[in-house]
Amino acid sequence: MQRRHFIAGSAAAVVAARAGTTAVWAQEASPEASGAILFELPGDMVFPEGVVYDAASNVFFTGSTTDGSVFKGDLASGEVTVLAAPDPARPSLTGMAIDSSGHLVACGGASNVVSVLNSTSGIPVTQFTIPFTESFLNDVDIAPDGSVYVTDSINPVLYRIAPENIEIGGEMEQFVDFTGTVFEYVDGFNANGIVITADGSKAIVVQLPTGRLFTIDLATGDVGEIAIEGEMPTGGDGLALDGSVLYVVRNSSAQIARFMLNADVTAASQIDAFTDASFQFPTTMALVDSSQALVVNSQFDAGENPEPPFTVSLIQIPALPVAAEATPEG
Repeated sequence: MQRRHFIAGSAAAVVAARAGTTAVWAQEASPEASGAILFELPGDMVFPEGVVYDAASNVFFTGSTTDGSVFKGDLASGEVTVLAAPDPARPSLTGMAIDSSGHLVACGGASNVVSVLNSTSGIPVTQFTIPFTESFLNDVDIAPDGSVYVTDSINPVLYRIAPENIEIGGEMEQFVDFTGTVFEYVDGFNANGIVITADGSKAIVVQLPTGRLFTIDLATGDVGEIAIEGEMPTGGDGLALDGSVLYVVRNSSAQIARFMLNADVTAASQIDAFTDASFQFPTTMALVDSSQALVVNSQFDAGENPEPPFTVSLIQIPALPVAAEATPEG
């Protein structure tokens, strides 16, 4: 597996030279984080939301919430291309994930569909639907066994696609109904980002307006709440997990909060929070490795007056404080 590490300024110059204006260093960086390499997306009204990184090919994928286009960014060359053009059957895209067979799974927001595409060709494979007339299929992650889990920000349901059904399509299984559990839905958007633990035992979901974090046992469907020590990550959007370190993208705050999870994922202690000058209402992130992450700049707060180009930031993740390097005991 080949990975490019953009740590020194000279590496940034190489990328900029090879990619023209596609990937460039952000002009200013906050004291809390290093400068970023910006990957520019084609289109003036893209409003991207989700992102997934494919380590096998060293590329990332993101999509447009306005027309369902799928973009592919090459970290080695800095080039961003259109993998899949707009499709009426896929009018909007939000969260994304990719499985070991190259299926790109993309949530459809308010369109009530989850699309599966070939990540190499961009050709549609199939789609999945839900029984509700109103929904917001927001984010997705894939367990080690290949099962796909999808959040719904409006209906209190966690959906599942069994790995053997990934190319079949149809209606998604309602894996968990949150009604009557500790995960109580409030007015507006609720379940947003989702990430699955490395051992495949639990899913972690953030509730957007409150910042509360919940776990779902993927064997039993039991729902629990993670006790948070530190500031609640309100505006919690995308999640990423690196061992015991949980990242929560706080969209309206334009920052990423970092937490240390205990061994049984029942408690989270805040480590810190950081930002970057390139962030423009960041929504989701994908770890490239423990030192780098891709962060989507949605510009959702810009309304009808965004500032093109829309971008994805490749940032250097601040080093963990020494006190946080050791994983806490359960």
